[in-house]
This record gives sequence, structure tokens and C-alpha cells, in this order.
Amino acid sequence: MGIEKGLGAAALACAMGLTAIAGPSADNLTDFLSRDIRLSNADLSALERGEAVTKAIGTREKREIELFAAVRIDATRQQFVDAYRDITHFKRGDAVLAIGLFSEPPSLDDVAALKADDEEIADLKKCRTGDCAFKLAESRINELRAFDWSAPDARARIEQLVRFRLIEYLQGYQREGSDALAVYADRRYRTVVADELHAVLRASPSLYAYTPELERYLRDYPRATLDGTGSLFYWAKEKFGLKPTVNTYHVVFYQGADRPGVSLIASKQIYASHYFEAGLEVFSLVDHPGGRGTYLFYVGRSRADALRGSFGGLKKSIVQGRALDGLKKAMASIRSRFAGGARRD
Repeated sequence: MGIEKGLGAAALACAMGLTAIAGPSADNLTDFLSRDIRLSNADLSALERGEAVTKAIGTREKREIELFAAVRIDATRQQFVDAYRDITHFKRGDAVLAIGLFSEPPSLDDVAALKADDEEIADLKKCRTGDCAFKLAESRINELRAFDWSAPDARARIEQLVRFRLIEYLQGYQREGSDALAVYADRRYRTVVADELHAVLRASPSLYAYTPELERYLRDYPRATLDGTGSLFYWAKEKFGLKPTVNTYHVVFYQGADRPGVSLIASKQIYASHYFEAGLEVFSLVDHPGGRGTYLFYVGRSRADALRGSFGGLKKSIVQGRALDGLKKAMASIRSRFAGGARRD
């Protein structure tokens, strides 16, 4: 089966989150991938063979990076969704130092594995408004300044305080949505996380065009409701750049009634201790029309503070290149995990 027919049913999902002005139909998907995503004929052939294909998508905002990836996996949509729901197992790897799934309601037991190393403790001690190694609101920075670092149990107490504030932060988001997210005061400028997240959503017009209901749900949670969704929340401490980064995510699983052959997984970053000001990832899964597994499409868009300033363009090129390398390995790893139609861990 040629790529035009083999990927025809994937047109809708492939357009999800991308910056194409007009989405492709089932008959012009190859044109869409080559013209709008600018995949080469070699890329298209590699995708049909089962190889992972990646591409950087141009963005107007210099702080943003948007990446596209695609691969065909030997699994059903439901098998992938079930595997992703087991997120602490799914994300296990050398880059993940610690990870935990939040229960309902969240509790301190959920973050018991979150520890601070010596460098992180030193950075917390030095934290000041406008000059802090961690992304924190001014009230949290002031709390660190008032903390009794000379106490004999200071390390245990600060780790417990960090865990408590992470739980409190998530609970605020679950009650009030993006309005409860922080205004970071770690730099001379202030970063309103809610504004950054909304800007990331607005920056993907196809999200409006193809699944406006999911965009509204992600934007207006928890006030918005949407049939066919399920959610989970998790945290992870991951190797990235010069410092391990603690991230908190809201993951939404969506199965639209009018798109029975397409499943979507959206992961919204609601906190990152370093580097990232906002982030959104979307997996789109589509049944292969020839019964040869499932097409998995990925779109990730993020905003990073390191890309600000006069050398932002150069930094963006470097970060983007490394991210593409990592993404291709990750997609190949996912394909390998489901090789032969079975999950391999």
C-alpha cells in the first residue's frame, strides 16, 4: 500500500497542533506533509517503512520551539493509550531521576520520592526575587528567605516544604485552572504562566480548526467539560540541560465521538522548576487503514526562558537540534517497545 492511501485516514490527526493554515484532506495528505510540514520524499518513504521521522516547525515567537514527529507502531490505539496511562512505567528511563502519579486527591505520599541534591539545596538558600535558580513566585521566594537554614533538620524540612508546596500548587490548579498558576519572579521580568500557556494554545491554529472542543477544554479547565475525556496528573524529575528539572503535568485523553478512528493524548505542563515557561505535547493515534498497526503523530510546543535575549536565535538552533535528536530516539524507542504487537519493557 502506498503512502497516499496508507496515511490517508491520518490526515486529521497529523494536522493536530500544527501551523498549517488549511488542513489536508484524505486525498492530499502527501501534499500536506511535503508542502506544509516539508517532509522530503525520503521522509515519507521512511515513515511508511516504519522508521521515525522528525521535523522542526517554524515559529513566530523566538522563545518557542515546535517539533513534529511520526512513526508507525505495531499496536492498537488502545494499547498505546493504556501504556501511557501507566505513566510512571511508560516514562521510565535514564533521563528520569524520579517520577510519581498524583492520587485523587493529591497527597504528600505521592511526592515522597522527590529529593533535593546538594546543588539544589545551595540554590534554594541563595534564592532572591529577580535572581533565583528556580522558577518560583515571589511569595515562595520570600518563604525561602525566611527559612531557618541553620536548623539541624533543615534539609529534611526544606524537602518536605517543597513537596507540600508542589501538592498545594496542583490543588490550586485543579480548583481554579490556569488562574491559579504562578507568576514567576526568578528573573528581573515577571512571567505569568497562565498567559504563556494560553499563548502556546493560540499559536497552533489547527488546534482550533480540527478539535476546538479540546482546545477549549485545555484552556478553560476545570470550568470546561468535554465528553470522551479522562485525565491524570503526574510529576517527574528529569535530566535536562545543566540542572535536573522538576515538572508537573496535566494529561488529557480524548476520544471524540465523531472521530472513532482517532485517539488524542494532550500533556500540558503546569510547572517546571527550570528552563520552561510553558509547554504542550499532543499525541495523535490513527488506525492504519491496511491493518498494519497505528500511526503515531507527535507535536510538542514549548517556551523557554533561555531563548530570550540577543543570542536567542543561536541558542534556539542549538536547543532545537538536540531536541530533534532526542525526539527521534524517543519515537524509535516507542516503536521498539511495541514491536511485534506486544509491549516490551
